[in-house]
Amino acid sequence: MNRTLIAAATMSVLALLAASAHADPIPLDPINLTVFRVTGVRYELTGRDLNGTALNGKVLDGHGVVGVSFDGVQRNGATMQSVWLDESTFRGVTQSGKEVHGQKFVGAVFTATLDDGDSLELRVDAMERGTQKWDKDVMRYTVSYETQNGRAPLCGVDASNEPIKAIALDGRWDLRQGVAGGGSHIDDAWAFTFACEEYAIAKCVNMGYKPWQQAKICTKGQGCTHTTLADLHQACTRMLRADYCGDGVSHTVDGTEISAFDVFGIRTDSDSWLPEAEWGPDGARCLVRDRIPSAEAPSCLDSLHQDSCGSPSHLSGTSLLISEIAP
Repeated sequence: MNRTLIAAATMSVLALLAASAHADPIPLDPINLTVFRVTGVRYELTGRDLNGTALNGKVLDGHGVVGVSFDGVQRNGATMQSVWLDESTFRGVTQSGKEVHGQKFVGAVFTATLDDGDSLELRVDAMERGTQKWDKDVMRYTVSYETQNGRAPLCGVDASNEPIKAIALDGRWDLRQGVAGGGSHIDDAWAFTFACEEYAIAKCVNMGYKPWQQAKICTKGQGCTHTTLADLHQACTRMLRADYCGDGVSHTVDGTEISAFDVFGIRTDSDSWLPEAEWGPDGARCLVRDRIPSAEAPSCLDSLHQDSCGSPSHLSGTSLLISEIAP
């Protein structure tokens, strides 16, 4: 893993936009160079990833958690005055005005809303910060809920029967499928998501696409705009699930191996694989081949197909990621 100061290494691309079914290309002067920079230190990651069909885990007879409230959080038997996320770490203020954070939230109880409208109390049983250079700002939580047979881990257990951890992320996701907006991130100041590590939302954080990460986009003659990696993270969730149409419907099978690289140079192109698609937060910007060819082609397939799709020169403010599949 190479540690590279952004001042010494950035990824520059011509501001050429790929054609898309989701938005018309925005014409830009091709002589202007646009540079995408992650603020601070960038860790270049390489490697392949296993995709999956689900955004997040299920609890209680297959019901999903649509959001967890920042309101009414119980800690040491008392209700917190306010709670929020600092990156992926909880911070809060007690009724006496004392600010607490980090490990002080072990034992805290949050209220989640399920997709059938019922509520569910979730307890933080443990938390640990990442130990790698690239993920020291990622806090992972062991979360459980009460059942008739005792407490159960929110995210299930792994092959060693250990609870699967979750990453807390601001906002929530639209879990609907086959509708406009399905699979989208919803900015909700009052709610957050416990993203289970075996699923797409958390996988994209572990791929290096932390939605809170600061970044900026600088165009010659036009100055710089400040942003975060939130759109890149959302594009990643579409990519991992092969949600080509941006409607929440997955067109892949669990465990399919893919490779990906991005406009900020966080993940680099390390494989001589075949380009599949270019991705933005609303789904595929274009498509050159299906990940899993099947009789049930995505409804948007014809409008997305483009022979030149997947060229690194297409990486831009709209095509944030390029996915590749094995030859």
